[in-house]
Amino acid sequence: LIGRNNFGLATYFRGFRSFIFVMAARGIRVVGELIKSRGQTLRVVRPEQNLEMCATLLSSNNIARVPVVSDEHELVGLVSERDIRLAISIPYFHTSFLSKVESVEKLRKLTVGDIMTQNPVSVDSETPIEDVIKLMLVR
Repeated sequence: LIGRNNFGLATYFRGFRSFIFVMAARGIRVVGELIKSRGQTLRVVRPEQNLEMCATLLSSNNIARVPVVSDEHELVGLVSERDIRLAISIPYFHTSFLSKVESVEKLRKLTVGDIMTQNPVSVDSETPIEDVIKLMLVR
């Protein structure tokens, strides 16, 4: 079992090393450059918003998670499709489940602040990609 775990971690790390090489080849060395290269607008939600609004944002923009920011624009949490799925007890994050009457009622009753992961680990836009990967391997 230990060998299997070590092999999995080694494979995981090789994937990250490949990612670093690809980013370096594209001239992307820090987080801010990676974000700009994706050409997407950063979407955020507030803790007081209901989950219906959050679920709509995620599904309509085809994103899996969204940062939660305070009125002062500080990062206070993170909400994912999985968080929403677990909060309202549905098997898949899909419109066929999200649009059911009982799901909509649950989504309207809960807020982002109720289910968000609080105080997520974050990095500065000038953080090297390689440092971020090391942090991800540790966490």
